[in-house]
Amino acid sequence: IFLKNGGNAILTRFSSILDDGGSGRLDIWKYVIDLIASSNIIELLIGHGWNAVVRDTPFHLSAHNDALEIIYNFGILTFVLYFSFHIVYVKSVSRLVRCKSIYAAPLAISYVLFFVSSLISHVITYFHYITMFSVFWGVMWGVLRIGYGNDTPQNV
Repeated sequence: IFLKNGGNAILTRFSSILDDGGSGRLDIWKYVIDLIASSNIIELLIGHGWNAVVRDTPFHLSAHNDALEIIYNFGILTFVLYFSFHIVYVKSVSRLVRCKSIYAAPLAISYVLFFVSSLISHVITYFHYITMFSVFWGVMWGVLRIGYGNDTPQNV
């Protein structure tokens, strides 16, 4: 697609957001938010089950947003874990920045990619996406934990 459109596929997608609602994402998000709002307390806490957004929406598509997907499928309890991951990761990268670690920039960029991808698509629920991030993060945090290069404290 990228080469077919002369390299303008990404720009074309962005310019069409107002016309197509982000390829229908805005409609899906609104529908999932309404589903969440109409859930009972038990469903809010523990969710509706794997792939429930696909099953319960007329679009038969995922939410195209990790937070909405997690809340509806797995509940607020799981969302708290997901949200906690974001807080811990940002704090850890902030410590690396303060220590002027050579690993701060790659870990920060990987978080930005993860965060943006999670907002407009899925990372958590698609095995191949979360695996790519997890392998990178595992290697980077492993290198930091063993003190390779001695440029950061080992308790990051």
